[in-house]
Amino acid sequence: MFLSVVIASKGRAEVLNETIDSLDAQTRRADEIIVVVTSEQDYNKKIKEISGVTVFLSSPGGSVQRNFGIERTSKDSDLVVFLDDDVELATDYLLRVENFFFCLPNVIAISGVPLLDIPEDGRMSRNDAKKRLSEPKNFKANVSFRDDLYGCNMAVRRSFLNFERFDENLVGYSYLEDVDLGRRLNRRGLICNYGGDSLIHLGVPGGRISQRRLGYAQIMNPLYLFFVKGSLDINRLIYSIVKVPTGNILGAFGVLGLFRKNVELDKARKERVKGNIDAFQYILKNGIDPKSVLNYKK
Repeated sequence: MFLSVVIASKGRAEVLNETIDSLDAQTRRADEIIVVVTSEQDYNKKIKEISGVTVFLSSPGGSVQRNFGIERTSKDSDLVVFLDDDVELATDYLLRVENFFFCLPNVIAISGVPLLDIPEDGRMSRNDAKKRLSEPKNFKANVSFRDDLYGCNMAVRRSFLNFERFDENLVGYSYLEDVDLGRRLNRRGLICNYGGDSLIHLGVPGGRISQRRLGYAQIMNPLYLFFVKGSLDINRLIYSIVKVPTGNILGAFGVLGLFRKNVELDKARKERVKGNIDAFQYILKNGIDPKSVLNYKK
């Protein structure tokens, strides 16, 4: 099986470099690692020295960069693994992913279940993550079916990416682009959670999008996916436009801080609330347009 890895990154050169190091340490190395960045400042030049790594420049945006990477996978590619630029992998991560697809030929895509997802609110060090991943583990398959994907680490059979790509109308941070792609792929075959491909999603803050713009996308994007594309169900819509903003409000006013103190996250939630409100106001005046975030200056 020819295994391709695609990573989109912007403004996080050191974080990206550490993730590439984690890929370089794999017992089953990727046949190609495609890194898509937006400028020369987005990556450390030494990653080009690692075997199999190719760096490309593209227009910014999570969906745009990932699609750019898909287009540049080898014609021999059988499987594309999409990784965020801030994950630490167990050394047998890719081996387990490959074996999973060998054993279950009817599965067309998986979301890997992180051992830890944004631990310590994005403050866990790489060294601590490596220590956690090196601890003896009793691996279980932990397979369950799902109807979408979670973007921090997901793998898709390359042939199905000839029919479905990331929606480039979801610009910037491309909030919910993974859910949208997964819902469309689910119409073509089985999608699973797989908990045996151990990794830690560090959730390192910074370098992506302003928190106010994220708040804007938190409202605009799910409404677009539900009303315009039909790739979101009513339960996920309610979660997105009710529960998420409610969490932002509670965090902004310090309620959530009573249970887990995180001053920086509380500040971020205050900005997200402003973005939530601005998105609702825009929709009432102009309708649903996810690309409007490009002209959102706040």
